[in-house]
Amino acid sequence: MSYIVVLFENQSGGMPDAEDAAQYAKETGSSYPVTADVDQAIFDAMPTFPSIPMKCVLSPRMRILECYSEHDDELGMAAIADHAGGS
Repeated sequence: MSYIVVLFENQSGGMPDAEDAAQYAKETGSSYPVTADVDQAIFDAMPTFPSIPMKCVLSPRMRILECYSEHDDELGMAAIADHAGGS
């Protein structure tokens, strides 16, 4: 499993851009790729927003399999295993 950080808003609550993503990566020292959701498409794709920040597991075809806010990736790993098993 690997990670990517997707910003859905900038520091003032507006739409993020590539500069916001670069600044976020620099300020946080993120070792993961950081991108900005400039089309705000993530809201349409997300099943729910129980809490932020959130992690979502994607299939190889970029379908959301599971979203969760726990630090432990147990739910994500179970979703991956279920998907790999054909369910």
